[in-house]
Amino acid sequence: MKVPVRLALAFFAAYGLSIGLQHECAHALMAHLLALPARLLQYYADRLPRRGCEKHLCAIAGPLFSPGFGGACRALCKRFQQNPEGLLLPYLPILGTSISLGNLFPVSLAGGDFGVAAKQMYLSAAARLVITVAGGLLLAGFLYRMGYECLRGTPPQENRLRTVIQAVVRPAALGTVLVMIAFLPVPPAFIEDWIASLFFWVFAAAGVVVA
Repeated sequence: MKVPVRLALAFFAAYGLSIGLQHECAHALMAHLLALPARLLQYYADRLPRRGCEKHLCAIAGPLFSPGFGGACRALCKRFQQNPEGLLLPYLPILGTSISLGNLFPVSLAGGDFGVAAKQMYLSAAARLVITVAGGLLLAGFLYRMGYECLRGTPPQENRLRTVIQAVVRPAALGTVLVMIAFLPVPPAFIEDWIASLFFWVFAAAGVVVA
């Protein structure tokens, strides 16, 4: 299998595991612990509470669990980094952590899971703006730092632009398209979030150039 296709499939699988498996399961599990009805669909948790303390507890469960999932995957990545079948592992810690940080970025617009909690907690507009800026900076810095991880599975290239395209641009773009197709139908907001998240992979591309 050609490298771009292999990396795109690895990105797609890691994205599906990071969101569909652990992130949304965390939402549904929190609802279950609170003795609330919830339904786990193919890509998102439905029938979660729409108001009150239970709503923001269920909302933040997903992004709070994601860094732990990413850290566990990173430990596995270090252990199996020499194995060719470990190609999927570098994307798992990157996506696990970036999904959590990415939920901080739209807080000022009451978007994302942390945005839902911030709205329920009646945080001021200034506080939400600070969280948005901090989330954007943290996400950009994290993806820049993780740029070198994206080089795994790609053959050495003399041309830096070709390396960036092969290690970051193609896997992220094609993998995201596969996610959109595979998990339809989903709420339109999900698709908007997926498209918006592609912008931050520019920082991973910069990290690849430096690496």
